[in-house]
Amino acid sequence: MKSWSCIAVLSLAMWAQGTAAQTGTPQAFVQGQLSGWFVPRASEFASSGAMLAKNVQARCDGAPPAAARTAWTGALLAWSRLSASTIGPLVERRSARRIDFAPTRPELIERAIALAPADRPDLDQIGSAAKGFGALESLLWADTPPDAARCAYAVQVAADIAREAEELAGDFAAPQASTTSESEEAQATTAMAEAVNQWLGGLERLRLQGLERPLAEARSRGTAPHFGRDASGAGLAERMAHWQALRALAVGAGSDAAGAGLLPLEGLLRAKGLGPLASRLAGAVRQADQRLAATRNNTASSVHAAARALDALRTLVENDVAPALDVRASFSDADGD
Repeated sequence: MKSWSCIAVLSLAMWAQGTAAQTGTPQAFVQGQLSGWFVPRASEFASSGAMLAKNVQARCDGAPPAAARTAWTGALLAWSRLSASTIGPLVERRSARRIDFAPTRPELIERAIALAPADRPDLDQIGSAAKGFGALESLLWADTPPDAARCAYAVQVAADIAREAEELAGDFAAPQASTTSESEEAQATTAMAEAVNQWLGGLERLRLQGLERPLAEARSRGTAPHFGRDASGAGLAERMAHWQALRALAVGAGSDAAGAGLLPLEGLLRAKGLGPLASRLAGAVRQADQRLAATRNNTASSVHAAARALDALRTLVENDVAPALDVRASFSDADGD
């Protein structure tokens, strides 16, 4: 995944010089994805992470829990939008494992609290299953007010999320210079292929982990589907934030300023003269959008229909969009490793 860090510097320079003005080029696509999506989303995550750390500290200083819980949800959704497609620093830093490992382990959280980590080096010795968003959720939504030890640990976990967010924003805004012997065009082509494949990986995570697995578990229990984040109730919002990011990367953010400057897959196809395929992609995204919106009623039938729509979108991108862009679809639904 080093290609994104390397090509970013080259793309920025070429864009400034006008050499990436043809919007159908891999360079234009990479630059549009970086400057129009990943850099601003990383900045938003850094801001929300700082707010989270501030409000968790305030909670432990005696403030009511509402502000800390709201800040946790805001940071989670900012993270979901940034990490829906894991490219560049998200992969290199293994950010998902550090701050969003699932499932958390209550017994490990209790053990970590007893260890009383006092700073970053101490917290680095704590396993991923005892920190990050999941651990902090369990602490902020506990039935009883946190004692001093739990508060101290919550402050450290929130600070760790905030640090990761700040460092991700820095890495996306100031990527490393290239150390490879590949030409600029070859690096951009590699980065574009990685972007398409990581987008597919994000789509599969949403389909399998966000929809089909909860549906299968609900069927085995004979209950309605549960989508995680049970303590906070943020599972649906998290899923929709993930989808909104994938949708924006595929067809743009519409009139939303959040995607200003973004070159999505649909735009790349149209720039390459592939209008009919671009329209098919847009149609498949609209269908998935409608089906996912219907899952708000939390019924098995709506979840199943949404999963089928996502699978149809995956098939289209794998079989038609990727080949049209000379990309070999070989995505992984792992966290980027």
